[in-house]
Amino acid sequence: MGPLKAYFNELKEKEGLSVRIDDGNIFCLDNEAFRFVCAHFCDIQFDIREVKTFGDSWKHSSDEVQRLLDHAARARPHHTSDTLSINDTRTWIYQLIDPILKACTMIQRNLQQLDWQKKELMQAENNVEELRRLATIRVTSIEILQLSMPQTVCRSQKCARYERIDGKEALIYRVCHKDCKLSDIGKLDGCAVFHGCRFCTECSCHINDHERISYEQRMTTKSLENPQKLASDANAAEMKKTSIRKIERLINGYQKESNYILFAMTTF
Repeated sequence: MGPLKAYFNELKEKEGLSVRIDDGNIFCLDNEAFRFVCAHFCDIQFDIREVKTFGDSWKHSSDEVQRLLDHAARARPHHTSDTLSINDTRTWIYQLIDPILKACTMIQRNLQQLDWQKKELMQAENNVEELRRLATIRVTSIEILQLSMPQTVCRSQKCARYERIDGKEALIYRVCHKDCKLSDIGKLDGCAVFHGCRFCTECSCHINDHERISYEQRMTTKSLENPQKLASDANAAEMKKTSIRKIERLINGYQKESNYILFAMTTF
């Protein structure tokens, strides 16, 4: 009982949730009654004194079970809409996993690229030609492509694969139903590849491994041109400092985004 009270006290301190503990909601069953039933069907014999002890245990457990049922009958019914709301929230969080992973991958690529380019600039000589080569900053971004019709895709390890696109590893999901006309996005069991079952007729994976998407995400590389022009070696040093400061601002921005994403992931 001690560990349970300690847990409820911690729950109250951290979450502000109070759980009442008293004789009205505590139900104690004696396992001696269960042991007697098991022993009885194994043809184990007991003397009169032991049978009486087991009988008292059975009576106590029976009374506790009846008291538990009476308590449950008096309890306020649970609103099923609350459970459905929790399930919807869980579904939304689950669907956010892939975009978050892609965003984290994009940020890490940009941080590596910017860090490399900063080192190159710091080591570069103050001449026009070399700085012109390093003046363009390349960053990776996610491009959203809207689909003409939604698709049902499989995210399982068996069906998902990585492909190299434009020199980058991209996660590709298997398309099980290309033009899905299902009106209710959350009811995948109504999709043609399930026919009301729990397993896909195209890939044989479970329905929980699937999702319905209306867009595609692709990682593309963009060039951020430096607006300052290099006319001569005289302003090359200043141009170099300007480019390094710009890269440092980008690195700081991506690090803040990464920290915010990690905070959001730990929160949910």
